[in-house]
Amino acid sequence: MKRRNFIENTVLASSGFILSAQKESYFSMNPDIYKFNIGRAKCTILRDLMFSYKASDYFINAKEDELNKYIKQYKINPEKIDSPFIALLIEVDDKKILVDTGSGYSETPITFRGRTFPLKGRLLSLLEDAGTSQESITDVIITHFHPDHIGGICSDDKLNFPNAKFH
Repeated sequence: MKRRNFIENTVLASSGFILSAQKESYFSMNPDIYKFNIGRAKCTILRDLMFSYKASDYFINAKEDELNKYIKQYKINPEKIDSPFIALLIEVDDKKILVDTGSGYSETPITFRGRTFPLKGRLLSLLEDAGTSQESITDVIITHFHPDHIGGICSDDKLNFPNAKFH
């Protein structure tokens, strides 16, 4: 199995598992923080920011006629597909593992594929709201090198998670 297929299948399978575990879960008063348990692991999904794509940007390899067919079928607005940028905090025993570091925060937008995007992620403040300090993160797992997954590694030339081992 190819690595990408393995990751896609794992994400699909785990999302179903997470949804089925809802009797163990709860929404906090903040809709950007979602906590649930899997076994002895305490998990927190942190919505760093909400981003919107055009369908043509989101499905870059799709043939236009095929894309239009599904846009109509599923009543999708082709000008605005919302996509949450999230990070996952997993707490097990004495470990606080952060999966991805969010988009980071910058007053200067980035340019990607000829378009300019602001990166005003809120992960650090959401961690604080969830009761976790940056210094208490023991491990950081980077899933891949897109800006919304690695942008929060540093702020002002210093590590945001100074005591973490990076994987």
